Amino acid sequence: MARLAGAGARRRAAVLLCAALWVLQAVRYRDLQATLARLGADHLLLALLCCAANYLALSCYDQLAFLYIGKRIARARIALTAFIAYAVSNSVGFALLYRWFNLGMAPLSGLRASKASPLWSRLAGFVYRHGESFYKFQGLRAYKEKFHPVWEPRYIAYAGGKFLPALLADVAALSARGYARIFL
Repeated sequence: MARLAGAGARRRAAVLLCAALWVLQAVRYRDLQATLARLGADHLLLALLCCAANYLALSCYDQLAFLYIGKRIARARIALTAFIAYAVSNSVGFALLYRWFNLGMAPLSGLRASKASPLWSRLAGFVYRHGESFYKFQGLRAYKEKFHPVWEPRYIAYAGGKFLPALLADVAALSARGYARIFL
């Protein structure tokens, strides 16, 4: 019976390893290396210390759980098992987060004002540059820039003329979850 349990555990471990490797294949080494280089040594060291503290706290949690249920297992074995389990789960989670993390949009940023720009585009650019007391457009953009995002433009197509203010109000209401919450 113990051999069957051991074989099942080995199969589950192999499946988990394959799943982790499949997810990690999406991470490009150059992207990861560039991201780590942008972090700086002090931030990377702090992250490693926090990670070590996290593993210590989580393995203590597992030890408390075994004490609670009355099982006596060597602390070193619990700590090693917890470390491996959390390392695999955090690595798979990191790969998913790294690949699909979305900061959302930075409204009105990136508009270029020129004499050929339509009136609404120039007005939107003016609001972006001078409307900090209303929405903190530039502050939001500056905050998101810290993460070195890849900005992808988003466009709204409309019929022109007087329909744009109503369209912008609808978009604001959509993101605020209702018209009443736009200015709250």
